[in-house]
Amino acid sequence: MKEAFQEIKKLTALGQPILAVLTTEEERFARLLKHLFPEDKIQWWTLFSGLQSPTETLRGISAVEAISKHLSGGDAQVLVLKDVHPFLGDPRFVRALRDACAQLKGTGRFLFLTAPSLLFPEELRGEVQLVELGLPAEDEIRPVIQAFLKQAPFSPGPLFHDHCVAIMKGLKLSEIELSLRKTLTGLPNADEASFLRMLMQEKVLRVRMEGVLDAIPMDYSIGDIGGLENLKDWLQVRERFIQIYLKGESKIIPKGLLLMGIAGCGKSLSVKAISDIWKLPLFRLDMNLVFSESYGPAEQVFHKAIRFMESVAPAILWIDEIEMGISAQADTGVAARIFAKFLTWMQERKEFVFVAATANRIDLLPAEMIRRGRFDQVFFVDLPSSEERKAIFQIHLKRREENLSQYDFILLSQSTENYSGAEIEQIVVSSLARAMSEGRALTQDDLFWEINHLIPLATTMQEQIKAIRSWARKRAISASKGRGVMDIE
Repeated sequence: MKEAFQEIKKLTALGQPILAVLTTEEERFARLLKHLFPEDKIQWWTLFSGLQSPTETLRGISAVEAISKHLSGGDAQVLVLKDVHPFLGDPRFVRALRDACAQLKGTGRFLFLTAPSLLFPEELRGEVQLVELGLPAEDEIRPVIQAFLKQAPFSPGPLFHDHCVAIMKGLKLSEIELSLRKTLTGLPNADEASFLRMLMQEKVLRVRMEGVLDAIPMDYSIGDIGGLENLKDWLQVRERFIQIYLKGESKIIPKGLLLMGIAGCGKSLSVKAISDIWKLPLFRLDMNLVFSESYGPAEQVFHKAIRFMESVAPAILWIDEIEMGISAQADTGVAARIFAKFLTWMQERKEFVFVAATANRIDLLPAEMIRRGRFDQVFFVDLPSSEERKAIFQIHLKRREENLSQYDFILLSQSTENYSGAEIEQIVVSSLARAMSEGRALTQDDLFWEINHLIPLATTMQEQIKAIRSWARKRAISASKGRGVMDIE
């Protein structure tokens, strides 16, 4: 609000008689105005309530009549007309504004118009100055959070306040207050981690951009990933960078990572887990919808999407199958311009939007996409190793409340060589469905039956997987520990 405050203060000091303020947060605007003018010198008009001031209320009065009364004199220094956008097509209202602009000049009296959006007719352009009351900044959000956290069931540290402020950026103050209230009442015995997790869930419920961006619920954690220790270590090391950034002590922050590799091996799950590790909201950009132009011209929709991400920063932007969206279509004029814009934005963006991209067809990725400076690291996600397959079986069986002691995970792992993580999950799901349909408990024999009746992708797509591994040998780091890409055959 500081920028809007300074702009309004400057314009009124220069004697600009009519100012239009773009906002839906009328209470915030009212607080701003009361910092500039005495409260008893401000009149407010709405279509429902009429004209109101500390000394009188005139119901049923029109906007034009309210302007006329303001021009005739009186004690009010400021008249605020709320939600004026429907009246800008009314010639009488437009004429009243033009007369007001001429008559209020040099009088020290002002007319403010508020609305969520405004499209002025030609005759008002240049007469009315436009100011946008942006979303709350940190200095507005912090006092609200500090007041609510006095009721928290734990003693939050300074960094916790910083993290809450970061999560709540991009919301209106009313939404921030509701999110905090729901989190406090929904988690009466919360600790810091669970509080942040629920606060993030609240944010993704309230932040929406129609169509091409999806807010991803925080329903996965790092514990849901079997293996990929190099990737996990990389993310956890950079958690420290996030903490330093949240304290405002450093502008050196991770830019992004590219996860490439074989389908079904945990790339998407790993991206979702970043949100849990760093406690930052996650949004997925659907480039196929961008290019479909279902929501408008592709370039405009893409520009709007990345600006939206900057408005809710710090946040994580997930671009799934990036090779099929941004780069693969760059042979057309529109797609080439979007590709160039994306690369420039990746290099120069100032807000903390961490880009997590996943790719299967890595041969379609141009060199400009993967060079350093855009992505911090490129990881190759291969078929799980023996130890990773054991961990994946354990994760999926534990999630379904099975007794792990009755399974031989060494034998299960040996029997699923070259199976992907998604295929192992499907073995567990299908086995459980089979057992439930027969009204009995799941057994290890059910798992082996499914293993013997599933042909893994590594068999049906052997040549393609070999090509992917060959490409990755000198271009990526293995996401799994102790297993360099050079050793994969």
